[in-house]
Amino acid sequence: MKKLSNKIFEKSRRHSRRKNRVNTILKTNTNLPRVIVNRTNKYIYSQVVDVNGNVIASSNDLNLKTGTKKERAFIVGQNLSKKLQDKNLVDVCFDRNGYIYHGRVEQVAEGLRDGKINI
Repeated sequence: MKKLSNKIFEKSRRHSRRKNRVNTILKTNTNLPRVIVNRTNKYIYSQVVDVNGNVIASSNDLNLKTGTKKERAFIVGQNLSKKLQDKNLVDVCFDRNGYIYHGRVEQVAEGLRDGKINI
């Protein structure tokens, strides 16, 4: 049992190290709004936060019932890009929030790029 708890601890430690590293780089090197991606086993959430920490726009896939999780993540990115274009924001930086840039996180970024948002 101890071996399993060490494995879980190491996994969460690696995730928090990635998250802190990415957040430090993004917060110190740029003044652009950040697109923050959060994911659970079922859903994916994305929000745009300005430099002061105020939420500008957000999108999620709670109401989407069709398609795979990757397809729904792409739609989340497209919906978020429409909201950003309404607010005249074109340039943002992508905060993957410690997640590996693969799968659903990558599809959110592709949906933003498909909506003509520069990441």
